[in-house]
Amino acid sequence: MTGAEKTKLNALIAKAEKIANAKGENFFDVMTSFVNSYIFDNVDYVIDKLEKRSQSHDNR
Repeated sequence: MTGAEKTKLNALIAKAEKIANAKGENFFDVMTSFVNSYIFDNVDYVIDKLEKRSQSHDNR
């Protein structure tokens, strides 16, 4: 994971914590909601990434 990716992930975690605290919700429920939204909004991209990862694993 690159430094930029870590920074983005930390920002996402901070945002989820802020939302969870403000709404009195569980942090993991908020993160699950974010992840599910991303996957469903970007399903073609996610499938492509999974296929590429599978192919690179098969080529080992």
